[in-house]
Order: sequence, then C-alpha cells, then structure tokens
Amino acid sequence: MQNNSQNQTLRAVLAQRQGKGFSEVEATNILRQLLPQIDQLHQQNQVHGQISLDTIIQNNQQIILIATPTPQPANQINIQQDIYALAIVMIELLTGKVANLLKNADGSWNWEDDCFVSDQFADVINRMIGNSAQGRFNYISEILAAFGLSTPAQPVISSPVNQVVNSQSKNKIAPWKFGLIGVGSMVLVGLAGFGVWNLVSPMRLSVNKKSFICPFDGLELTLEVKPNEEYTTVTSELTEQVGNVLRKRISDIGFKKLEVIPISTNQLLIQLPEVKEMLQYQRLIGDTGQLYFRLQKPNTETQLLALKVSQAEKKAPLNNQNIESTTNKEELAKTNKAIVELFEDNQPPLTGKYVIDAFGEPTSSNDWNIGLKFNKEGGELFANLTKNLAGTGRSIGIFLDDELLSSPSVGPEFAATGITGGNAVITGRFKIQEANELASKIRSGALPAPVVVLKTEKVKNNRCKSN
Repeated sequence: MQNNSQNQTLRAVLAQRQGKGFSEVEATNILRQLLPQIDQLHQQNQVHGQISLDTIIQNNQQIILIATPTPQPANQINIQQDIYALAIVMIELLTGKVANLLKNADGSWNWEDDCFVSDQFADVINRMIGNSAQGRFNYISEILAAFGLSTPAQPVISSPVNQVVNSQSKNKIAPWKFGLIGVGSMVLVGLAGFGVWNLVSPMRLSVNKKSFICPFDGLELTLEVKPNEEYTTVTSELTEQVGNVLRKRISDIGFKKLEVIPISTNQLLIQLPEVKEMLQYQRLIGDTGQLYFRLQKPNTETQLLALKVSQAEKKAPLNNQNIESTTNKEELAKTNKAIVELFEDNQPPLTGKYVIDAFGEPTSSNDWNIGLKFNKEGGELFANLTKNLAGTGRSIGIFLDDELLSSPSVGPEFAATGITGGNAVITGRFKIQEANELASKIRSGALPAPVVVLKTEKVKNNRCKSN
C-alpha cells in the first residue's frame, strides 16, 4: 500500500484496497474532518444534498468535501438526508461493499457483521440511518456530541486544485463559490496534545458507571491501574483513559458485547460475555502495548541469532498450553531483556504514536504479517531509520513493549533514501489470531499506565443486579 494519494475521491481510494474496508480508526478520523464541514453548511442554512464517496476527496491526510454547484436551502428533512448520506459513506468505507447490498427487504440494515467496530460507533451510525429505536439525529452537533468530538475553529476554506485564492480576501467570499471546503491538518496536529491513546483510538469511548450487563453469563475481571513514570498518581481520569484503550482493544477483534466500568479511582471491572479462550483476554489486557522501532547495535549479530532461537523455544510452551507456566514466563522475560540490550533507540524515537493504522495481512505461505501505516512524521522517521541501517547487516528491532516481534534487515538499495511511502510490515510467521490481536493493540494505542489483574471470576446470569 502506498502513501495516501493526492486529490482522490474516497471511492477511488476504497477501490485500491481491493475489497478491504477502512478501520474504525480511519473512519473516525474522516468523520472528525467531515462533520464540521457539513455543520458549517447547515449553520449557513444550506445542505449539501449529494454526499457520497464521489464527493469527498482525500488529499494526503486531509479530507475535503466537494461543493455542489447549487446548494439547497436547509430544512429538517434535508438536514437528515445529509446525515443519512454520510452514514452510507461510513458503511461503505467500513465494509468495502455497496451499502444497498447490506439492506434487508424490510428496510433494516445488516452491516455490522461485515466489519469490526465498537458497539458505540455502531450505535451512532445506526442512529444516523434511522436503524435505531432511539431515532435519528436531527443535527450534526448531536453526532459530534455522541462521538465525544468538539467542533474545531472556523474551517479552512480551500479553493479548487488549480485555483489560487487570495488569503486576504478569503473571508469575504462565500465558501460555496469555491469547489472545496476543508478542515486543515491542524485538526490532526491538535490531537497529539491529548496523548498517544487519543491519537490512535477512533474516539473517546466513555465508560458508563451504570452500564453493568445484566443478566450476565461470562467472565468478570477486576483490574488495578498502577502509576508509572509519567503518571505518579492514579486519578479517576487516568483510570477512564485506560478503560477506553482496553475497550477499544478488546472490541476491535470481535468482542462486541463487553463493558468496561470504573468501580473506584484506580480499579476497573471488565465484563466479557463471550470468552472462547481463557488466555486471549490476558494477551489483550496484560501488556501496555507500546510499539518501538530500535536499531541493532554493531557487532551483535551472533548474539541476536542465539537469543532469538532461545526466545522461540521459551514461547512455544506458552503458546500451546491452556495455563501459563510461571517458570517459562520468567525465563522468557530474561531472554527478552537480553534482546533489548542489543538494540538502541532511534533519535528521535520511533514509536507506535506515529502509527495511524495496523492490520493483519495474509502471506502466500498461509502465515500472517502485520501491516503498519505511519502518519507523515512517522513516515519520515522510518525512512531515516532505514536509511541509516541500509546495507549494514544490522536489523531494525520492532518491539511491542520489551518483546521483539520482528528484526528485518534493510538492503543496500535503500542507502540513499531509506524506505519511503510511510508503510512498514512486521513479519514473524504469525497465525491469524495472533496477528489480529497484535494489530488491535497497536491500533488502540499504548495503555497510558500499566494494569494488573486482581481477580478473575466466572459469573452466571443474575449475578449482577442493578446498581
């Protein structure tokens, strides 16, 4: 996959994916930019009337709505038509399918089975298309509130591609006399100030303190949030941030019915009605999930090869057992620590905060890799890192927390420019479940603070009464 193309319609971008839909992260970033543009129109008592994959342009990381030649006056019916059309765009992006194929004979929709989205994201889309008992949204501001997004400052007004606009007179010209309305890259830059978890997660998934599943039959986990170097005191806000990341991480791989509930300042309760494999939740919850790209130190090739063999030998029993061996875990931790010592951080460090998407992708040998897509700054850091290592025989160490996932080398042909394009692949002969779990951790972002599992309890039916 190449960098985001310039001035392509979303239909063209989707076609290049050959049936693979957008992730919830990508869809939410598009909504972040489109909703304020549409809201600006409605505030001017106008509606678009033709929102579709053909009237939305992707220009690098900027999403731009193409203006209609004759915008219609706004009324309640027309505003809801714009909202409905935007929901159809989201469904087609997420599923990679024509929306009408996902509509039942009775007029209801059946799109959620064709993509992975959180329950909260799906609820908002269903209200936009009127497929919800709560009824449709009446205004864009209601959708922004439902996603936990705030309307940015006055959007940047952009001219058509070949037309130059005088910046001094821009505010005097009606926006719909131009071909494009866009929200500038300041929206994406502004996200970085809220921390890694907000940059990567598709939206702020609020946890509801009264949302216990009842009746309930499944697994309940009580977690404690621990302080770290960045957060020396655990607050209720930090605990909620951790809950948001965990909810996204778990729901991202198909656990759609779950609740993440703060039960004290530093504790969370997770309810999982459907757990097919007991170790799966531990893999999803137990790691901080921070991705690092590191440079192998010179003259460590022999040591690294021996430690990688040892790492594989110690991981095998853990992957094949239903219960984890404490001894094997301790030995593996020692090996992982020894591997980390053979690498050094790039300067500035290249971490998962620069990744805007991660996804499992099959190989010709029936194994799976993990594809990564960087933002612009991350793409530049990756190009610089690979340029420095090209032709040296030393590896790039791709770590999740302190575990080495992959250590590819870079060929001499990249010595001049490094690997450009803003994409990377983690190879490691992963199985499909492992690849999807790792991609989910990377997509959802690192936990802002570590957690420990205090209690794991199987609960049946009427265990949870109303609170």
